[in-house]
Amino acid sequence: MPKILQKLFSTLLIGTLTACTTPYQDIGMMGGVEQTKLANDAYMIRVQINSLTPRANITDYALLRASELALADGYPYFIVTNGEDITTSTAVPLPGYSQTNGAAFATGSDGSAMAMGSSTTTTMPPMAFTAAVPEARFTIKMFKTKSKTGGMVMEAAIIKASLAPKYIHAQQN
Repeated sequence: MPKILQKLFSTLLIGTLTACTTPYQDIGMMGGVEQTKLANDAYMIRVQINSLTPRANITDYALLRASELALADGYPYFIVTNGEDITTSTAVPLPGYSQTNGAAFATGSDGSAMAMGSSTTTTMPPMAFTAAVPEARFTIKMFKTKSKTGGMVMEAAIIKASLAPKYIHAQQN
Protein backbone atom coordinates (compact mmCIF):
# COMPACT_ATOMS: atom_id res chain seq x y z
CA MET A 1 0.00 0.00 0.00
CA PRO A 2 1.49 3.40 -0.93
CA LYS A 3 2.54 5.60 2.00
CA ILE A 4 -0.02 8.30 1.13
CA LEU A 5 -2.83 5.74 1.37
CA GLN A 6 -1.46 4.43 4.68
CA LYS A 7 -1.42 7.96 6.11
CA LEU A 8 -4.94 8.65 4.82
CA PHE A 9 -6.24 5.38 6.27
CA SER A 10 -4.56 6.05 9.65
CA THR A 11 -5.97 9.58 9.78
CA LEU A 12 -9.49 8.35 8.94
CA LEU A 13 -9.27 5.56 11.53
CA ILE A 14 -8.09 7.90 14.29
CA GLY A 15 -10.76 10.43 13.35
CA THR A 16 -13.47 7.79 13.41
CA LEU A 17 -12.43 6.42 16.80
CA THR A 18 -12.12 9.93 18.27
CA ALA A 19 -15.59 10.80 16.99
CA CYS A 20 -16.97 7.82 18.92
CA THR A 21 -15.86 9.02 22.36
CA THR A 22 -18.49 10.33 24.75
CA PRO A 23 -18.53 14.14 24.68
CA TYR A 24 -19.34 16.32 27.69
CA GLN A 25 -23.11 16.56 27.31
CA ASP A 26 -26.37 15.84 29.06
CA ILE A 27 -26.86 12.09 29.24
CA GLY A 28 -28.09 10.51 26.01
CA MET A 29 -27.50 7.53 23.73
CA MET A 30 -23.69 7.98 23.83
CA GLY A 31 -23.60 8.58 27.58
CA GLY A 32 -22.96 11.90 29.29
CA VAL A 33 -23.74 13.57 32.60
CA GLU A 34 -26.93 13.97 34.62
CA GLN A 35 -27.66 15.30 38.07
CA THR A 36 -30.30 14.94 40.75
CA LYS A 37 -30.79 17.67 43.34
CA LEU A 38 -30.75 16.10 46.81
CA ALA A 39 -31.03 19.28 48.90
CA ASN A 40 -30.60 23.02 48.36
CA ASP A 41 -26.84 22.52 48.72
CA ALA A 42 -26.32 18.96 47.45
CA TYR A 43 -26.45 17.01 44.18
CA MET A 44 -25.88 13.49 42.99
CA ILE A 45 -24.02 13.47 39.65
CA ARG A 46 -23.97 10.41 37.39
CA VAL A 47 -21.46 10.10 34.55
CA GLN A 48 -21.66 7.42 31.86
CA ILE A 49 -19.13 7.04 29.03
CA ASN A 50 -18.44 4.48 26.35
CA SER A 51 -15.39 2.22 26.29
CA LEU A 52 -13.59 4.43 23.72
CA THR A 53 -13.56 7.40 26.12
CA PRO A 54 -10.62 7.72 28.55
CA ARG A 55 -11.66 6.75 32.10
CA ALA A 56 -10.16 10.00 33.44
CA ASN A 57 -13.01 11.82 31.69
CA ILE A 58 -15.47 10.42 34.25
CA THR A 59 -13.88 12.45 37.06
CA ASP A 60 -13.36 15.51 34.86
CA TYR A 61 -16.99 15.45 33.67
CA ALA A 62 -18.26 15.08 37.24
CA LEU A 63 -16.09 17.94 38.55
CA LEU A 64 -17.05 20.17 35.62
CA ARG A 65 -20.76 19.53 36.18
CA ALA A 66 -20.33 20.04 39.95
CA SER A 67 -18.65 23.41 39.34
CA GLU A 68 -21.41 24.47 36.92
CA LEU A 69 -24.14 23.51 39.40
CA ALA A 70 -22.42 25.20 42.35
CA LEU A 71 -21.90 28.46 40.46
CA ALA A 72 -25.45 28.42 39.04
CA ASP A 73 -26.84 27.96 42.57
CA GLY A 74 -24.63 30.73 44.01
CA TYR A 75 -22.11 28.51 45.81
CA PRO A 76 -18.43 29.23 45.16
CA TYR A 77 -17.19 26.05 46.92
CA PHE A 78 -18.04 22.35 46.97
CA ILE A 79 -16.70 19.02 48.18
CA VAL A 80 -17.22 15.54 46.78
CA THR A 81 -18.70 13.59 49.68
CA ASN A 82 -18.99 10.24 47.91
CA GLY A 83 -17.84 8.57 44.70
CA GLU A 84 -18.86 5.14 43.47
CA ASP A 85 -17.97 3.10 40.38
CA ILE A 86 -21.21 1.61 39.03
CA THR A 87 -19.79 0.21 35.76
CA THR A 88 -21.88 -2.57 34.24
CA SER A 89 -20.64 -5.40 32.02
CA THR A 90 -22.59 -7.68 29.73
CA ALA A 91 -21.47 -10.80 27.89
CA VAL A 92 -22.46 -10.56 24.22
CA PRO A 93 -22.66 -13.96 22.50
CA LEU A 94 -21.51 -14.37 18.91
CA PRO A 95 -22.79 -17.47 17.11
CA GLY A 96 -20.36 -19.87 15.47
CA TYR A 97 -20.52 -21.05 11.90
CA SER A 98 -19.10 -23.57 9.44
CA GLN A 99 -18.61 -23.05 5.73
CA THR A 100 -17.66 -25.73 3.23
CA ASN A 101 -16.32 -25.00 -0.23
CA GLY A 102 -15.90 -27.82 -2.72
CA ALA A 103 -14.77 -28.43 -6.26
CA ALA A 104 -15.25 -31.43 -8.53
CA PHE A 105 -13.79 -32.40 -11.88
CA ALA A 106 -14.85 -35.24 -14.11
CA THR A 107 -13.61 -36.45 -17.47
CA GLY A 108 -14.37 -39.46 -19.58
CA SER A 109 -13.83 -41.03 -22.98
CA ASP A 110 -14.20 -44.43 -24.62
CA GLY A 111 -16.33 -45.83 -21.82
CA SER A 112 -14.00 -44.85 -19.03
CA ALA A 113 -14.44 -42.01 -16.61
CA MET A 114 -12.42 -40.35 -13.93
CA ALA A 115 -13.68 -37.98 -11.25
CA MET A 116 -11.86 -36.04 -8.58
CA GLY A 117 -13.12 -33.72 -5.91
CA SER A 118 -12.00 -31.79 -2.89
CA SER A 119 -13.57 -29.72 -0.19
CA THR A 120 -12.44 -27.42 2.58
CA THR A 121 -14.43 -26.68 5.69
CA THR A 122 -13.78 -23.60 7.80
CA THR A 123 -15.28 -23.55 11.28
CA MET A 124 -15.55 -20.60 13.66
CA PRO A 125 -16.66 -21.70 17.13
CA PRO A 126 -19.20 -19.67 19.12
CA MET A 127 -17.61 -16.91 21.20
CA ALA A 128 -18.61 -14.14 23.56
CA PHE A 129 -17.09 -10.76 24.32
CA THR A 130 -17.68 -8.53 27.28
CA ALA A 131 -19.14 -5.10 26.67
CA ALA A 132 -18.60 -2.66 29.55
CA VAL A 133 -20.42 0.61 30.15
CA PRO A 134 -18.15 2.69 32.42
CA GLU A 135 -20.27 4.67 34.86
CA ALA A 136 -19.79 6.44 38.18
CA ARG A 137 -21.93 8.31 40.69
CA PHE A 138 -20.72 11.22 42.84
CA THR A 139 -22.39 13.21 45.60
CA ILE A 140 -21.39 16.83 46.18
CA LYS A 141 -22.15 19.32 48.94
CA MET A 142 -21.86 23.03 48.17
CA PHE A 143 -20.80 25.89 50.48
CA LYS A 144 -21.04 29.68 50.49
CA THR A 145 -17.76 30.07 52.40
CA LYS A 146 -14.58 28.04 52.42
CA SER A 147 -14.97 26.06 55.61
CA LYS A 148 -13.19 23.19 57.26
CA THR A 149 -15.53 20.38 56.35
CA GLY A 150 -13.27 17.38 56.50
CA GLY A 151 -13.13 17.05 52.72
CA MET A 152 -11.07 18.65 49.98
CA VAL A 153 -12.78 21.99 49.36
CA MET A 154 -12.84 22.86 45.67
CA GLU A 155 -13.31 26.31 44.21
CA ALA A 156 -16.01 26.02 41.57
CA ALA A 157 -14.75 28.90 39.42
CA ILE A 158 -11.21 27.48 39.24
CA ILE A 159 -12.46 23.96 38.41
CA LYS A 160 -14.73 25.30 35.67
CA ALA A 161 -12.00 27.55 34.23
CA SER A 162 -9.55 24.66 34.02
CA LEU A 163 -11.92 21.96 32.67
CA ALA A 164 -14.40 23.82 30.46
CA PRO A 165 -11.88 24.64 27.70
CA LYS A 166 -11.01 20.94 27.42
CA TYR A 167 -14.57 19.67 27.05
CA ILE A 168 -16.99 22.44 26.09
CA HIS A 169 -16.82 23.38 22.43
CA ALA A 170 -17.78 26.80 21.04
CA GLN A 171 -21.17 25.57 19.73
CA GLN A 172 -22.18 24.49 23.26
CA ASN A 173 -21.50 27.85 24.97
